[in-house]
Amino acid sequence: MILFFPIGAFVGGLIWVVRSLLGAKNAAQAPGAVRRTRGTPVALFQTLSFLFVYLPFALWAAFEVGGATSVLWGFATFVVVAVAVCWAPYWLAWRVLGPLGLPALGRAVLWLAPSSALEKFQGNLEVFSAAYGGRPKLKRWKATFWTFFAAALRGEAEGDLQRVEQLLELMEGRSPRQLPRRLRSQGVELLAWPAMDAGNWEEAGRRLALGRGRGVRLLRRLEVAFAAPEAGASSPVLLWFLWLIAPERRRTLPLVRSALAPKPPRAPRIAVAAMARAGESVWSRHLGLLADAGAGRPISAVSVEALAEDWDAVLGRDCYLRLLRRAAELGVTGVQAAAETLRPAIEAELEDLAVAVEGLWPEPSHPDGLAAQVRRRRLDRLFAAVQAEVDPFRGNNFQSFPRQLDTPFSEMERWLRFRLSLRQLLASDPGALATAWHNGLRLAACNWPVFILRTYGQEAQWACREMSAWCEPLARAVGDQEIVKLSHGNSRIGRSFLG
Repeated sequence: MILFFPIGAFVGGLIWVVRSLLGAKNAAQAPGAVRRTRGTPVALFQTLSFLFVYLPFALWAAFEVGGATSVLWGFATFVVVAVAVCWAPYWLAWRVLGPLGLPALGRAVLWLAPSSALEKFQGNLEVFSAAYGGRPKLKRWKATFWTFFAAALRGEAEGDLQRVEQLLELMEGRSPRQLPRRLRSQGVELLAWPAMDAGNWEEAGRRLALGRGRGVRLLRRLEVAFAAPEAGASSPVLLWFLWLIAPERRRTLPLVRSALAPKPPRAPRIAVAAMARAGESVWSRHLGLLADAGAGRPISAVSVEALAEDWDAVLGRDCYLRLLRRAAELGVTGVQAAAETLRPAIEAELEDLAVAVEGLWPEPSHPDGLAAQVRRRRLDRLFAAVQAEVDPFRGNNFQSFPRQLDTPFSEMERWLRFRLSLRQLLASDPGALATAWHNGLRLAACNWPVFILRTYGQEAQWACREMSAWCEPLARAVGDQEIVKLSHGNSRIGRSFLG
């Protein structure tokens, strides 16, 4: 009967473990050079436990059943038990122990769960601890999808939404299927729940766009039902079916009932709101836009430009003289000094508003007006943020990095801020790419991942691949075939580290 079972899995698994360990050792012994290696670091204890504990247990169960019934039933038992011992610990930790408030027990179960790749083993512990409490003792954070999700969940809990924005920037234009399965399902659910609990359904939808899976599909349907109730409720049969097949049904049941409950008709307020906005003063519009920017809502270039043009009229010389005359009539002192500081303060707040503008911002019709000034300063600020990372690469001999390198994760965070500044710059002025590229951007974009990989080896393998893959289309856009070739090669080297 032994002929019917994959006993070769023992030998193949041991060979894979040894080759992976040798590959990791060779990479660690090659400082200052980028070397190819086969395989990825393994979770040694978890892999050996699977080979010598869980798999033999599945074989024993198969022999017991097969000896009592038939070979077919024995083989079916082996498959069921093998799948169960690989899947059940993760389900128990993530779907039961974590939500029940037992993080220590959940981490213990994850530590004993079968896992072949060290990255997956550490990543599960990191994200689980970030979501449900605790912190496993890792030597340093590598740059992976797991660490970015863990940082985003910790940032959400601590009120640091910049970590969430960095994760969203990392996933910009990327298919959710590139994420590990655990992250694109439960990781995205955990990221979206704080926004849903706060009633911010627009933000919840933005985060749910990163995910796939049964739970994400239900939450997405609920987001549509709450964010756009005027579109009509979802089909009750479909919503109840999605709820039935989704996990965490106890938590989502009140949301499903609320989404399907009849809602009172809304009074038509669109015309009234439009009339009120038409009569708003420049002061109230200014405060309204500041409130929108502070809440993270997108600001259009048209609204900032219109506000700046209105301020141009209010802050003119005639208004200034009228203010001084009125102050003299009332006998108020110190008005001149206050009036002189009004324009710089308004300009500074308009520049802060301009930072929140998304998309293209054309040149204003009045090149000497306040709107054109605000737009120029916004572009200068974005260009300066890009140049701050580019300047160290200019004139460097490329034998050593021009500054002290941080951990791969911290370098990736810095690179994402740099990438976001560049994206905002190009969104405002697409023609700025050629200027920035030949002003040193090509050197930074191409060589930054190389230095990280040379310094940290396998710990920076994913960072090198991501950064080089981002550089390649930029080089194609400006027709720089040399950087296209180099970035493609660097990306392949990063992938070779990943096996």
